Parts: sequence; structure tokens; C-alpha cells
Amino acid sequence: LFDQARDYLLTQSIVQTHSLALIGTHSGLGGFFHGPLWLYMLAPIYILGKGNPFTFTYFYIGLQLFTVFAAYLIGSKLYGNKGGLLISLLIALSPVTWSVVPNTIGVNAEPLVFLGLFYFLVKFIRGEKNAFIFAAFFAGLTLQFETALPLILMPLMVITFFFNKKSIKDVRLILLSLISLGLSLSSFILFDLRHKFLMTSAI
Repeated sequence: LFDQARDYLLTQSIVQTHSLALIGTHSGLGGFFHGPLWLYMLAPIYILGKGNPFTFTYFYIGLQLFTVFAAYLIGSKLYGNKGGLLISLLIALSPVTWSVVPNTIGVNAEPLVFLGLFYFLVKFIRGEKNAFIFAAFFAGLTLQFETALPLILMPLMVITFFFNKKSIKDVRLILLSLISLGLSLSSFILFDLRHKFLMTSAI
């Protein structure tokens, strides 16, 4: 389909020209792009498959299987083995998990990123302040694959942070969280600096 053909050609360009991409595909918001991480995830598959686009299908299926496995690991760490089994079972049985395989694009990597975000936010809410540093990284990482939902997610992250009264006074935690967020958004920042703040203006 169109999206897969676009992703294939962009990945092909990265592999063949050995160029460094700072942005990925164009998003639904004018002037705003997804990050390049999805294309870099596809690049090794392109190389292994010697450019055969059907090789990507194995990656799409593997991505969903790994998401189910990751759900078990995270669920079991937070809620024990039964909790892990329940969460992974719900994801494995959801038609949404598998319906995307014939039409997999970058946004379909979001559930995996959200699992990481969910894990660290729960740890933060339970009192582990430093967990927010990693939560901030995963929150920024969501913008690599999708645009609309992360723009809602960022204010929610700030609200969650301010619910913890001890964290508000921790300058070190705030600084490290901002650095962590900046790292996950580094490709966007570099792109904007090189292109007269195109995406910042679009926002």
C-alpha cells in the first residue's frame, strides 16, 4: 500500500546513500514530521532481505509478537506473574494487535513504547522519583512514531509530575527529566535548527 511503499523508498534511500535522516515520514499535521527511528528499525530488515519488500512482513509480525512478550515482562514486574499473563493475554487476543500487520506503519510501534512509559509512570506514582526520568524519555519517544496522541500526552505527563509534591522541589530530577526528554527528541531539535524552526513554527 501507499504507506509501506513510502517507508520502503525512504529506507532504501538511507541504506543506499548512507545518509543520516533527522526526520521520517510526514505527519497529518502540516509542517510536522515523524521521527526517523521507524526507518532505522526497517533498515536492517531491508539489508537482510536484499531489498525484497516482502521481507518486512516478518518484521511486522515479529514486532507484534515482541509487544505481547514485553507486555508479560512489564505486567509481571508490576503485578506479578498472573498480572503479566493477563496483560499479555489481553494484547494477544485483541484484534487491533494483528489487524495492522498487513498495513504496518510507524504508529504500530507505539504500543511497545507505551508499555515502557506505563511501567515507569507506575513506578513513579508508587514513589520511585527517578522513574520519571525514564518516563520522560519514553514520552518523547512516542513522537518518533505518531503526532496527535503525544501532543496530548505531554501535558498529562506534567500533571502527573506535579501530583508528586516531593518531586516539584527536586531540581535535579526536573533537570535530568528535561535532558532525558531532549535526548528522545534530539533528531527533531537538530532538524529544526537546520531548517529555521520549521516544526516549531508549525506547532
